[in-house]
Amino acid sequence: KENVYLACAPSNPPTPPQPEQDTAIYNFEDGTQGWQKASGDDGSAVINVSQDTSKAYKGSGSLKVDVTLIKGTQEKAGVEVYFSDPVDMTGKTLTIHMYIDQAIKGTNNGIQIFAKDSDWSYGAGPWISVTDNNIGKWIEVTLNFDNPNWSWAGGGSDGVLDTTKIKAIGVKIQMGGSAPEGETLEGSYWLDSIDF
Repeated sequence: KENVYLACAPSNPPTPPQPEQDTAIYNFEDGTQGWQKASGDDGSAVINVSQDTSKAYKGSGSLKVDVTLIKGTQEKAGVEVYFSDPVDMTGKTLTIHMYIDQAIKGTNNGIQIFAKDSDWSYGAGPWISVTDNNIGKWIEVTLNFDNPNWSWAGGGSDGVLDTTKIKAIGVKIQMGGSAPEGETLEGSYWLDSIDF
């Protein structure tokens, strides 16, 4: 009785799923895309800003912001990007995806989107509390420029924020008023897939 051997083609391992492509204006696939530590007090707690591939909302890259928040001296950890020409934000909603490290939750920290116009008037959007529900995962924060509900807006040469001439956009994590004096938080947050 003859033994019959059947040749089997080697099986190829399954192709791992590819990350979903990020087509947003700011996707951080190839660098920081001009995002930097925010000017003035808004960036006082930012230690470093870099492109990172350890986390991503879409694609493979994100913007990592390392911070040391200290109540009383370094209370705001913001980053921003400047446009080469002012942008008319009429009818637009700015959407930012954030991942916040547990280490910078704080006593009552909050997130605010902000914008600056061509004469450096400034607007800070509504306060979004940092809670157990929005740390350690990707969350979406938005600002509708037609109905921004600014918590504060003004300054610049005319005291009026002109949303038809926006020169810069940004986002910050800020320590709340009831944080104990000297509270110190060290950690990071990440941004990805920013669009309007």
